[in-house]
Parts: sequence; C-alpha cells; structure tokens
Amino acid sequence: MSAHWSDSGGCTVLELVGEIDMAEAPRLTALLSQAGSPHFVVDLTRLTFIDSTGLAVLVSGWRQASSTGGSMRLVGPQRAVSKMLQITGLDQVLPIHDSLEQAVRLSLSGCQPGARQPAAERTLGDRPD
Repeated sequence: MSAHWSDSGGCTVLELVGEIDMAEAPRLTALLSQAGSPHFVVDLTRLTFIDSTGLAVLVSGWRQASSTGGSMRLVGPQRAVSKMLQITGLDQVLPIHDSLEQAVRLSLSGCQPGARQPAAERTLGDRPD
C-alpha cells in the first residue's frame, strides 16, 4: 500500500493505493491517527483490495473521528473494495461517496458550525429497517 495526504479545496484527503491486508493494517492505523483535521476524506479510487483487518481499521478511524465531533468519509471504492463493504454491511454505515468533490463538499460543510449532517449518515449499529 502506498498513501499520501493532500488538500482538496480546503479538505484533508488521504489517498490509498494498492492493497490493504493484515500486514498493512498497522500502517493504516498510524496514517488515520495523523489526519491533522477532525474532518477528512479517505480516497479509495486506487485501492484494489482490502481485507477484514483493513475494514476494521477504517471503522476504528471513523469511530474515532465521530467521537471527537469530526467525520471521515470514503470516496470511490473500486469493485473489489465495494464488494467487501457490501458483504460486511459497512456500506450501510460508513459515509461513502461516488466523487471526491461530493465527499469534500460534505466534509467541509461538517466543519462549519451549525451544519447539518446528511441523513444518510448513521452511527455504527443503527441499521435501516
């Protein structure tokens, strides 16, 4: 896995490239802890594989951001990654967007005092009926 932080229109973005498995999970944990902003986006458009340990790290990062009043949004998972999110039901829990622009816009609106969170966002465990 390779990764790098960037800025997109005032929003912090972590782009992940390659594969995340058990061996890479600790590195992803460290990267997420270095977000530097309470609201950030994880760009999955170039991530080709993620296993359950990688998914667990994403959930942990999302919980951590949420618990401190921040947000973590995912963008553009490829087919294999999207399938893992669907199989585990995380596509119903984590905020996932089709475009970086949309994720950035919603992330930035979350940074503003009084901004409303999208109705699609749920807390872990709140499953639709």
